[in-house]
Amino acid sequence: MNGRSMMILMLAGLSGLGAMVGVNKLMNKNQAEVPQQEYVVATRDLKTEEVLKASMLKIDKKPKDSLPPNVMTNIKDCEDRWVQIKILAGEALVEGKLAPKGAPPGLVSQIPKGKRAFAIEVNEQTGVSGFIMPGHHVDIIQVRPNTGVQNASESETILQNVPVLAVGQTFTRPEDKSMIVRTVTFAVDPDQVESLVAARSKGPLSLALRGVDDVEVVEKPKPQPIEIAKVEPAPEPAPVVAPPPPPPPPVEPTPPPKPVKKQRIVKIFHGIQNEAIETIQVGKREFDGANDAESDGGLAIMPPRSPGRGGSGSKETPGFDGDPAPPPSAPAIDHSP
Repeated sequence: MNGRSMMILMLAGLSGLGAMVGVNKLMNKNQAEVPQQEYVVATRDLKTEEVLKASMLKIDKKPKDSLPPNVMTNIKDCEDRWVQIKILAGEALVEGKLAPKGAPPGLVSQIPKGKRAFAIEVNEQTGVSGFIMPGHHVDIIQVRPNTGVQNASESETILQNVPVLAVGQTFTRPEDKSMIVRTVTFAVDPDQVESLVAARSKGPLSLALRGVDDVEVVEKPKPQPIEIAKVEPAPEPAPVVAPPPPPPPPVEPTPPPKPVKKQRIVKIFHGIQNEAIETIQVGKREFDGANDAESDGGLAIMPPRSPGRGGSGSKETPGFDGDPAPPPSAPAIDHSP
């Protein structure tokens, strides 16, 4: 290698060394200008519902732009607060992962302001096979019988994108992948509580699990008004004239009653004491004087009978007692010349 080549090689090395020193100085200058911020990190893994102590935390520095929002910057602000969501070692503590200071561990501290906790009963089918966990979002669907069709049912989405507070009696997300529970608790508005109570009385409720970033509320199509066609009134039917009733059957004249032959009653009294009464027959009836005292007829008073055929003191009365009197004899006719 001649001297000229050696000189060129040395100049190239010096140029690269100068460039490296310049870049390093420039980087150190820019890094010094980036603001740094202290923040609280966990020294070990922190489980849910674990109360924080100063020995579990430490202070670290990092560029302010790289830190999450609401990061904790003072260890004293974190003491005596319990963990709501599991925190890993070296992870920054944020306000949302810690319960309010002085709040008792439990579900009450997780209910957002203005919300209400409401639970519904589920099973393996309506609870999405136990894959619903605290922090998930679900849609609540009601199933009710169809009143218009026999043995049919219809469904309706009551609420959408409802946050889950707890499953069963667990309000923190467990490490298991699924949990078969009997109840799921939600955070809903007060007016939504009334809607859920009314819907639960009409039929069972089912849950539909949403994805992690699926928070869109699907608008229900508004029912279109049904246009009712005008129905022309049907013409009035012609009056039905009833046929005249049949004439009554001819009435046969009633024959006049046969004339009743008036009977004559003859009462015969023997003596003045009216002790002996004889009954005689006039026409076709037989009358008794004592029974027909009020009947129309004649009255005959006879003297006492003389001794004889009719008895003592009796007298035969022609035509009434004894033999009838002989008819009068005809006058003698003279046939001499």
